[in-house]
Amino acid sequence: MTLAVSFYDEMGPGGMAHAQQVYPRHVAYLEQFNVDGEVLMIGTFADPATDGSMAVFRSREAAERFIAGDPFVTEGVVASWRVLDWNGDAPATNRSVPLGPVIPVLSYADVQAATDWLVDVLGFKVRVLIGPGHRAQLTFADGSLIVADDGSDRVAPSPGAVTASVMLRVDDVNAVCEKVRQAGGVILSEPQTYPYGERQGTFRDPGGHVWTLTQTLTNTPPGDWTGVAATP
Repeated sequence: MTLAVSFYDEMGPGGMAHAQQVYPRHVAYLEQFNVDGEVLMIGTFADPATDGSMAVFRSREAAERFIAGDPFVTEGVVASWRVLDWNGDAPATNRSVPLGPVIPVLSYADVQAATDWLVDVLGFKVRVLIGPGHRAQLTFADGSLIVADDGSDRVAPSPGAVTASVMLRVDDVNAVCEKVRQAGGVILSEPQTYPYGERQGTFRDPGGHVWTLTQTLTNTPPGDWTGVAATP
C-alpha cells in the first residue's frame, strides 16, 4: 500500500509565537481528517522550530488536500513543505467504526447523559451517534470509546462492584481530577506519583464506571520498580 508522508520543513517569520496563535484552528481542521481516517499519525520532531513536523496520510491526494486548507499553511505559520510517497502498511478504516486496535465499550443507563458528561468533563469528542439513545462513538486523541445502552445482555455498573476500568492518559491529572470532582464524579484515589514514572488518580463517573487518569512524568525502565520487561 502506498501512503503519503508530509513534512513541514520551515516555519514562517512569526515563529512559534504565531504557531501557538493559529494552533487551535489547525487542530479543528485536523479533526475531520482524523474522523474520516485519512491521517494515520501526526506530530512534531524534537524541536519543531528548526526540525519541523510530519504527518502520515492514506493517500497523496489526502495529504495535498490537507496542506491546501491547513491554517498553518494558509496563515503563514509554515513557509515550506513537501509530500513523499511511502510504501508502508496501514490498518483498514471504516468511517462507520471507531479508529484504533482496541476499542472499549462501556454500558450506561443513559447514553446521552453519559456522552455529554464525557465530552464536557474529560474532553472526548463525538464521532458517530447511533440511536436514539443506543450508542455513541467517541474519540480521545488517537483512541476511541463506545458508549452503549444497557439493553439486551449489557448492564450498567452496580454499586460496590468493579469488573473493568478505563485508563485515560492526560496532561495534568490534578486539573482533570478537580474538574471531575466539580462535575459530580467521585474521586476514589487522589492523584499521587508512583515509582514507575506516572502520576495517577482514580474516579467513578456519574454512570458508575471507574476511570484511572494517568500522567507520564518520566520514561522509567521497568526494572527500576520491580517490573520485568517482556523484551530487553
